[in-house]
Amino acid sequence: MLIFVLWILSHLIYSINFAYKNRFIRITAINLLLASYVLLEFRPPTFDLINYVAFFAYPNPEEFEYGFYILAFLLKLVTNDEIYSILVVKFLILTFVLLSVKIFNRVNFSFYMMTIVLLSMYTFLATQNILRQGLMLPFVIISTHNFFHRNQIFGLITSLIGISIHKSFLLFIFMFSLPIYITKKFHNKIAKYLCFIVPCLIGLIFSIVFTIDNYSLIGDLYLTDEDYSEGRTSFTLKYILTFIFFMITHMLFSNSKKNDSIKLLLNIRAFNYIFLFSLVFFPEFFSRYMIFCYLIDILIIVQNRIQDKYYRTACALIIIAYSFSPQIFNIITGVYN
Repeated sequence: MLIFVLWILSHLIYSINFAYKNRFIRITAINLLLASYVLLEFRPPTFDLINYVAFFAYPNPEEFEYGFYILAFLLKLVTNDEIYSILVVKFLILTFVLLSVKIFNRVNFSFYMMTIVLLSMYTFLATQNILRQGLMLPFVIISTHNFFHRNQIFGLITSLIGISIHKSFLLFIFMFSLPIYITKKFHNKIAKYLCFIVPCLIGLIFSIVFTIDNYSLIGDLYLTDEDYSEGRTSFTLKYILTFIFFMITHMLFSNSKKNDSIKLLLNIRAFNYIFLFSLVFFPEFFSRYMIFCYLIDILIIVQNRIQDKYYRTACALIIIAYSFSPQIFNIITGVYN
């Protein structure tokens, strides 16, 4: 419970920093945040991390994609300590998230950028529950950036790495690249509307294909709320809260003063959140995809140095929402499965 309290306090205090840029407030929040992460590392592995402990003890290429297996195999050569191996993967996740933010936003590494990454729901979930997907998703951003900036060879290399870590890479790079293409191809207003309409159509196609295929492509985990998982937060509640969260923050961002890079990021965010809401019949798919939306939010918040009250208020609300997320509470208290 102490970890949860520290997590909440750090986010609430840091959110104040968006309104009153104060060094003492910022440092206090970061110290509390770091304390929560340290305590997490002293806690026994839970949930998916238990499976990763077993995997790093006996790497099996048939269970995971081959790139992740090679990483586990190399770590096995270096150490027989599975906990140490997991710590290395967590460090790699943080490294590639920071690198993806730097590359896409074209900013230098900074203490501010690192704090936003650590405050993010993405970082928490990626290092506590979904190591493989957490390591793969930053490669989506890095690869996309390189493909759009005519560095196809490096883009291809990073794409191959991403696919080898998790095969869902292909879906995510498509969903990240398409709104970028739309924004660059069409006029601002048309692009804005397309970034709402197109993901709805894609979601409809997904639903039809999965239904016709009798869900065999995605398995039994992606069925109804009753099948979602006993003990977890109600999917209906999670869906409603996420929808309200998106609508409020999107309206605030829309009212802010925006340059071209911000418009692009907001289109990417809207596109992926709208697709997320189309997954109403696939609770587990929804939860997994929401993690990608959390990563996109990092790209948005890092831009908050913009002196605009609407933009900064939206960023503060995102941070506050992270502090009270049921996903955090479920993982820390042990009811998540």
